[in-house]
Amino acid sequence: MLAVGYVLYLSRRRSPDGLAIGVVALLTTFTTQGPAVALGLLSLHYGWLDWIQFTPPAGMLDWIDAVYGRPVDFLDDALPSALVFATGAAVLLGSFALFDRALPQLDAGSPGFERALRRLDSKWLMFGMGCAVTAMTLSVSISLTLLVPLSLKGYLRREQIIPYVMGANITTFIDTLAGALVLGGAAAFTVVLTEMVAVGLVSGAVLLLAYGPYSRAVLWTAGRATHSQRNLGVFLAVIVAVPLGLLVV
Repeated sequence: MLAVGYVLYLSRRRSPDGLAIGVVALLTTFTTQGPAVALGLLSLHYGWLDWIQFTPPAGMLDWIDAVYGRPVDFLDDALPSALVFATGAAVLLGSFALFDRALPQLDAGSPGFERALRRLDSKWLMFGMGCAVTAMTLSVSISLTLLVPLSLKGYLRREQIIPYVMGANITTFIDTLAGALVLGGAAAFTVVLTEMVAVGLVSGAVLLLAYGPYSRAVLWTAGRATHSQRNLGVFLAVIVAVPLGLLVV
């Protein structure tokens, strides 16, 4: 989504202020998920969360097979694997687009609504809102779209976005947790649960112990990244190159 916004920015159809929200979100995600992955690997090695087990009811699996089994089997038999993948991606993107259209527009609010927004200075409240909104939408991308008009109209400051993203990065794994339980069994469930707990612990530690310097560092980096088209292009290239480099290694 940030890449699409960058293209629109180059064509002067989008303000860099909106892109800054995406940059802040990515920086927050990178700097918390990195330590969380290390903590999660340590937890998996020593089996700290192995005692948490959950077995889905058989009726739930039967319901999933009844609803989705026939359509998926039909597509799998009728189409090549590449087209099945493309169809799944199109359905997923279409669902997100439909959900995005259904979200209420926040361009005009009552004075009471604006006063309530100005009270969202608590990092813990924003953290909880990020958890709650993303738990309902199951997508960080969709929950962040709610912040763009609020930030551009001055209702939210950029530093308030950071704890919101931290919370969103935890509950966005809920659908992955359910999928791991249904498709991968107990081991996959433990892996996803470990990542959720690790992200929560790292985010909580940052909020408790180092939120001031951390938020200033994130906002300074985001400001430099969005200072010019060149800087933003370099930033996008780096966030694409790093995962590709890790895959090669």
